[in-house]
Amino acid sequence: MAQAKSEFEKILEAVKEDKRVDRALRSRIAFRTRSHIDQTFIEGAKKAEIYDHLCLQAVAAGEAKPEAPEPALFKVIKTNTGNFFAYLPKDPANKIFLLGGLYQTMEISGEKAIEKVQAIADEIWDELGVAQNLECLRFLSAELGLTDEEDAAELAS
Repeated sequence: MAQAKSEFEKILEAVKEDKRVDRALRSRIAFRTRSHIDQTFIEGAKKAEIYDHLCLQAVAAGEAKPEAPEPALFKVIKTNTGNFFAYLPKDPANKIFLLGGLYQTMEISGEKAIEKVQAIADEIWDELGVAQNLECLRFLSAELGLTDEEDAAELAS
């Protein structure tokens, strides 16, 4: 886990100082971060549903509400070459987690969730110095029918 965080921060620092960064490392971190963003959104959606249920139970029993859940800053990313840890800083992780919860509780639409998560991701890509922004929440776009047939075929493969 420490390696995932140090690689992420190493790239951020190098970009800030205009130092050369290994392109392969930057791409690897960006793709792992995209997977982390997707997983954090899903985690937020799942935990929001559970948290809402626990709050209702607590109120009905006259008890205090439980503490709100928080996202994991490290995730295991499964790839063709093995499993790797990915790191996402606390601030964007919290925002994406919250957006997953808002989507799950239908406080925002899927389109709005995708738009807001992508805006956060675009900031991260900029900070990492990634030349091409990676699209997040493609699974949700496909589920909502927002992707064209070509994109859907690519997602399936």
